[in-house]
Amino acid sequence: AGADDFRMTANTLRLLSGTTLNIDSGATIANSGTATGFADLTAVADGSAGSPSIANSGDTNTGIYFPAADTVGVVAGGTEQFRFGSNPIPGGTKNLFHNGDFAVAQRGASLAGIGAGAGTYKVFDGVINTGLIGSETGRYTMSQSTTVPANTGHRQSMKVDITTADTSIAANHWYYLEMRLEAQNCSHLQYGESGAKPLTVSFWTRSTTTGDYQFMLQQPDGGRAYSTGYTISSADTWEKKTLTIPGDTGGTINNDTGIGLHLTFMLTGGSNAQGGTEDSWASVANNMFGAGQTLNLFSSTSNDWYMAGLQVEVGSVATDFAFEDIGTTLAKCHRYFNRIAAGDSDIISTVHCNHSTSYWYGAYHFPVEMRAIPTESANDDTHFSIVNAGAVTACSAVSLSGRTSTKAISWELTTASRTVGHGGTFITNNASSTLDLIAEL
Repeated sequence: AGADDFRMTANTLRLLSGTTLNIDSGATIANSGTATGFADLTAVADGSAGSPSIANSGDTNTGIYFPAADTVGVVAGGTEQFRFGSNPIPGGTKNLFHNGDFAVAQRGASLAGIGAGAGTYKVFDGVINTGLIGSETGRYTMSQSTTVPANTGHRQSMKVDITTADTSIAANHWYYLEMRLEAQNCSHLQYGESGAKPLTVSFWTRSTTTGDYQFMLQQPDGGRAYSTGYTISSADTWEKKTLTIPGDTGGTINNDTGIGLHLTFMLTGGSNAQGGTEDSWASVANNMFGAGQTLNLFSSTSNDWYMAGLQVEVGSVATDFAFEDIGTTLAKCHRYFNRIAAGDSDIISTVHCNHSTSYWYGAYHFPVEMRAIPTESANDDTHFSIVNAGAVTACSAVSLSGRTSTKAISWELTTASRTVGHGGTFITNNASSTLDLIAEL
């Protein structure tokens, strides 16, 4: 070595910029206990999320630690952001729920009067609200709210606002919110196999009512469920909740277009919904829906409950919410529901041919392939018209012809007599017009 390649003092060997240090076979370099900033990296401590074992000297709560055997955790700001060995390598769709930011509400931003008997109600795409049994007296409004947790990036939340109280919940009555995941989007969880993967469900929530709430994950193909609780500690305060559900080696998720998983958030339930198995997989039973929940959100019309940033991801660690562009989220929603027209003078499709004096036929191609052949729902057939030769002729019937697939449909429209062979444009003619294609789970 040249005279200027290195400098040595009593306690320090310092290599200058660009210098190479060669170590002969069998040589050992170890920390004698007197040097600083030099350690044996083959035997670092496990560390923790708050104090990772490998960190920058000026940022000691950011770095790498080892939470379990064969597992590496990456930490930023004292919070684990990713875990190798449990969560999969990033890529593809991290959030299995397709509208977790509650950004898409094709049916409208609010729906009142929910809870009037057993039934299905929808506001957000992918969110189903059901009063399961009987004729409940409580009512609530679901809406897209701008009340959100601060400094999270979320711009909207889901709000449940109690509008009619139900202070005495019957034993077989309960209210809950349910989200459904398509089976082929979660069959890779390997339920029923020895390598069944865990899921982590994370979300922000707040409520005027504090106490224990219940969450249940259900797999209809296997007839099994996992029920667990979470606690809202402070009234009217956003709190982040994380629920980790182990993989079910005794379960089943078919690789098809059916329902793979139900995510059920209990609002209130009677005694028949309580007392069931918690924190382990079991055959689904009614008393698992609200197994550990005793509070009544419907006790007062002053009560409300919010959720923001729902994420369902593979692995045992909750990572930051995966925001995506609105076009991507909307395209995912269109696989299950497509409001193709709303309001007045909205063009639906063109090149409709008058097949007979009063029947028109025309095609409509979906923006994305739908989960199944859809059904059509028009709120009022007379709210639609054909524009032809300068005339607007109202429809008396709007339906699908037999030529329908998951990619396109053919309309059959009935109007007053027009000239056979003419073409026309299918439009709305009323401010309250809505025309939907539905292939929901």
